[in-house]
Amino acid sequence: ILRLGYPAAIEQSMGALTVTVITVLAATFGTLALASYGIVFRIMTFVVIPTYGISMATSILLGQNLGAGDVSSARRIAVAAATLGFTLMGTAGVCLFIAAESIAGIFAPGDPQLIEHCALVLRIFVLGFPLSGIQMAMYGAFRGAGATMSALVLTLTGIWVIQMPLCVVLSQYTALGEMGLWWSSFIAATVNTLIAVIYFRSNRWQGKPAS
Repeated sequence: ILRLGYPAAIEQSMGALTVTVITVLAATFGTLALASYGIVFRIMTFVVIPTYGISMATSILLGQNLGAGDVSSARRIAVAAATLGFTLMGTAGVCLFIAAESIAGIFAPGDPQLIEHCALVLRIFVLGFPLSGIQMAMYGAFRGAGATMSALVLTLTGIWVIQMPLCVVLSQYTALGEMGLWWSSFIAATVNTLIAVIYFRSNRWQGKPAS
């Protein structure tokens, strides 16, 4: 448990810091952008809860199978978890994409401009939902195999080497402006998921199960 706890705590801290950085950048584009991100973040916080459950279940089940020496079953569990995460988050993403205005209206009643802008931001963010489902399942698999530091390194790389630089460059130094801030999230999710899948396929994560 200790082996899982320390890296996981760092990941949570980095996640909170990421939100802070994006909030600061959003504030540079005015109250409309800042309010939209605040609403979208609240929606995302609720929707992504199932992915954490999938990640934790994957860690436990995969660790048990690796501990028993059943590598093939461990791989099948990881693939099944990634498929489930992709399906659940993809379904949630489609629903949110279709009902973006109605959902935004719950948080911003009587403010058509904010509702319209928030719906646009939400639709961009949900494009990365299916990829996030895969990514969380992969990270759960790595932790279950005892590769907790690998999961941590991948998380930190995804945040500080890919997502944060993209946020700054696309929003501050390109014609995309504010939209660059939101599109950077989707691009980062794509790259981070690809890296996680490549690492999974390399089999380097297979080791001593975490306990």
